[in-house]
Amino acid sequence: MLLKSLFIIAVSLVFAAEISQSPVSELALFNRCYAHITQNALPINHPLRADVVAGKITAVNACMSIFDSAKLNTSGGNEGKLINDTAESRAVLLGFNDFHRSWFPNDDLNTSMPDEVFPRGAFIHDETEAALHLTRALFSDGVPYSSVVTGDSGMEALRSNGFSQKDRDLASYSYDQLVAMSKFRLLMWSSSDPSSPRTRIPMNAELLQTGELLGARRLKLNPNKQNFTVHSSGNIVMNDKNYPNPQDIPLHQSFGAGIIGTRSYLLLNIGRPNIHPSNGGVRMNRRWSKSVMSDLLCRDLPALRQSDAAPFVNRNPAANTPPFRNATSCMSCHSTMDPMAAVTRNISFMETMYGNFGGSMELTNWPVTMGAETGLVDDDVQFFHRPPNGKLFFRSYDGTLVDNALSSIPALGQAISQTKDLYVCAAAQYFQYFTGITANLRDLGDPATPPISSADLKYRNIVIQLGINLKSNQSLRSLVQGIISSDLYRRSAMRDVAP
Repeated sequence: MLLKSLFIIAVSLVFAAEISQSPVSELALFNRCYAHITQNALPINHPLRADVVAGKITAVNACMSIFDSAKLNTSGGNEGKLINDTAESRAVLLGFNDFHRSWFPNDDLNTSMPDEVFPRGAFIHDETEAALHLTRALFSDGVPYSSVVTGDSGMEALRSNGFSQKDRDLASYSYDQLVAMSKFRLLMWSSSDPSSPRTRIPMNAELLQTGELLGARRLKLNPNKQNFTVHSSGNIVMNDKNYPNPQDIPLHQSFGAGIIGTRSYLLLNIGRPNIHPSNGGVRMNRRWSKSVMSDLLCRDLPALRQSDAAPFVNRNPAANTPPFRNATSCMSCHSTMDPMAAVTRNISFMETMYGNFGGSMELTNWPVTMGAETGLVDDDVQFFHRPPNGKLFFRSYDGTLVDNALSSIPALGQAISQTKDLYVCAAAQYFQYFTGITANLRDLGDPATPPISSADLKYRNIVIQLGINLKSNQSLRSLVQGIISSDLYRRSAMRDVAP
């Protein structure tokens, strides 16, 4: 009886495996990819449905036709807007933009700020801006994927309601009242000194658009935003030293390197609990570098082998040496985070726009007035005044040690654009979106990495090849087409049934 039961189970598993690997019909495939591309069920009366059933067009070509309905203008006055604005093209654009938003878990400015009394930034900076870079690259012909880490402009969402054109004295309104009234231009102050000539001047900032998403435009094409500045509050006191840094802060000018150098991404990911600038030791913008690794390279830390980190352990710590520098396990993470964070050493939080109405937390760019440091720094009160030298240092998914010296944020973006990991990570994100399968991209040559199953190795290799193709052709559209054209995507069940 037992043998009979085992035989039945074995036969059932073999049968299930055969069913799971059998291809679906063209109509079923069209239903599947239509749902992924639009986030809606295929309407029974969709004009392409009958053509697929009749064999006049393949399911893949039908889906790519629908995908292409969301293409954006690449030049002219309508750059960044939908070429064909329909309900279906809006659904495609929104669906993929929402998918891109899922790459960036840090998306709340209010909880990212070191001071909760400055909530106005969410009116000024788009918390979803990072996704717009990806959406533009996906739907704009001729925009290479590398631009998401090499572009020199921020991005803004174009929406159906636009923004208010009225300049109004909103000084008497509370924050909650402004939210309720949905006003999009604010009167703010840029000095806390009542006698200052900057007191009670109109901010007149063009804020975020509202309504349905219609496109993604480079911010540098909007002079109202690109050229707008506000005055900073001035001084920071740190280590009994007073550092004056009053400056006109451009609210939207990028620091370079696409996503990672936009002001919104820095504000969301610096992660500092106060406004003190970097000192090279405990105070560093390392949460930002950790986010860059996970958001765009799909690498959780540590991304080094312990043997890589061992040479950076401080064997003779001083009194002010950060404790994490004394252990190999800690330096396996810090040896990646800290050198990358060093390229943002001149950037820190700065309070702006004081007055009865409050203000927002922005970013100051400290001038380089000191020479470069020599060797590792434990606690340097002038660290943020030194050249922004750093390093991109991690193990690639294939075990290659990436070790590139850097001199700026744009140099970091260029270095990342030359890695395979940027493209394999994007392929992994899209592969998971369309198949539900998460690829393992750990360094399998690391002795600390556990072995993976044959099935997971197969999916990993598929994703790596998709990523290598993306690095070569720079086309996210080709990546999408490659996935939905694959034998795996056509299977009734895309993950193998366990034997």
